[in-house]
Amino acid sequence: MRNGINISSFKTLKMDATFKEEIPPNPRSKANIFEIITYRWILKFIKKALNKELDFNDLYNVLDGDSSELLGNKLQKFWDDELIYAKTNKRKPCLVKTLFKMFGSNFMFSSTYLTVFQIILSIGISTMVGLIVNHFETNTYFDQNPVGVYLAIGLVSLLLIRAIIYNIVSMSNAHLSMQMRVATCDLIYNKTLRLKINSLDPTTTGHIINLMSNDVNRFDVSLMYLPFLWIGPLETFVTIYFLWQEVGVSSVIGVMTLLIFIPLQIWLASITSNIRLKIAERTDKRVNLMNEIISGLQTIKMYTWEPFFDNLTKQLRRNEMTKIIEASYIKRILTSFFLFNTRIALFVNIFAYVLLGNYITASKVM
Repeated sequence: MRNGINISSFKTLKMDATFKEEIPPNPRSKANIFEIITYRWILKFIKKALNKELDFNDLYNVLDGDSSELLGNKLQKFWDDELIYAKTNKRKPCLVKTLFKMFGSNFMFSSTYLTVFQIILSIGISTMVGLIVNHFETNTYFDQNPVGVYLAIGLVSLLLIRAIIYNIVSMSNAHLSMQMRVATCDLIYNKTLRLKINSLDPTTTGHIINLMSNDVNRFDVSLMYLPFLWIGPLETFVTIYFLWQEVGVSSVIGVMTLLIFIPLQIWLASITSNIRLKIAERTDKRVNLMNEIISGLQTIKMYTWEPFFDNLTKQLRRNEMTKIIEASYIKRILTSFFLFNTRIALFVNIFAYVLLGNYITASKVM
């Protein structure tokens, strides 16, 4: 049994052309918008998993639009067009442009959707919190004015709407990144089958395995954070406008404090990118060595070369882990910026506001 699925049942499956018809259709294809948002379409599968061990007959078929054949052929067509266009214009072909031609419209739609609601909800939630604090500054008791209850209900509603929207966009981007992984892996696999034996020297087996098992997973992280490249600046301008209405010129000082951290973050991100390239090179070397060891295992056993290859493998793994640890340290530093840079900017903003002779209140802080 593996991951809740009975592997032994795999032996009883009919591995022929009719097996695909025996797989139940995916209920996601016929689900309505409410079932998609609430994931009601998968509840039947979850209940079945709670009552018995799952086997392969219980798994649903993939959606028609997610099949590797369809996605791979479509990406191959775009890639062939890119090769022709690049050859005509005497430049290197770009896979990013090819992926954007194929998936760009869906990504831009979800990103625009996220951008609009991110700005509206962020400002709305901040404004609602400020109104609640301001309300309880002037109304000590609940019986004096029940408006605070309505404001609290509005705040909870906005938070609920934001959670639903984030979930929809996250699932949409995850689905899109999965399609990009499948299409890219299909493209790599078909290219590998067409390679000649002599041409495999610069492109090692370990490099191909690392591409299909590790590098393609970067699509998940990229699509998750890529929209915030333009959401951040837009939200900054909107925030400056509303802060100016509340605290005046001190808002600019607070925002400038926040912007000071951006060059440092860019510098650390560039270092992380260089380290990741080195990690990829060392991972390729290690995986390639492991493939060679497995291929020549009988020879290694016959000549008792196990200690040599054991030390060699450990050394390559240590070199790889050294760079992975360095990247992890820098990544943790970048993550820490999300925790303290906004707080420092808020402190500087309030401090400048007080130094300019203003009186600070709880509603101003919120």
